[in-house]
Order: sequence, then structure tokens, then C-alpha cells
Amino acid sequence: MFGLNLNLSNIDKAMEVVGADLCGFNPRTANYYKNKTTHERLLSYNGIVNSNYPTEVIEIMNGF
Repeated sequence: MFGLNLNLSNIDKAMEVVGADLCGFNPRTANYYKNKTTHERLLSYNGIVNSNYPTEVIEIMNGF
């Protein structure tokens, strides 16, 4: 999955694909995120590139 170029047609599709991966709905990535907290999943997803990513995303989520 790392470095995968998905060529997503719009932001809605991008959110759907990323959400499915992080929630374990994609069989190709489910084992990678299994038994991790939301913070751990976000850190695994993009934490190497941006260490603040999990905190920033969780703050946005908590705003809803």
C-alpha cells in the first residue's frame, strides 16, 4: 500500500477509500490495522511523513 497511487476521481472517493482501509473494510489492508487504536492507525497511515497527523485528524474528528 505504501506509495500506492490510487488516481482517485474526487475527494469523496478518496475519503471513502482511506476510511475503508483504516476501518478494516478493505481485505487487502485489514490485517495491517487490526487491533490498533485510532491514533495508532493514523500514525501507521501517515505518521512517518507527518508525526502530527494523528493528533490533527483526531482533533478534526472531535469537532463533529
